[in-house]
Amino acid sequence: MVVKIQTTYSSEQLLDCLQAIEQAAGRKREIVWGPRTLDLDILLIVMKSFIRIG
Repeated sequence: MVVKIQTTYSSEQLLDCLQAIEQAAGRKREIVWGPRTLDLDILLIVMKSFIRIG
């Protein structure tokens, strides 16, 4: 499943939130690259900035 969101969080803040959700759901990191009970990933971040001149 893929979910598209918009947020005002920085990429670091978003990652912290996703890892907190994984931890609250009981995710355990037992085997590197092994099966996971829950895996939330950030696939793409597009940062938009606006510069006002004048």
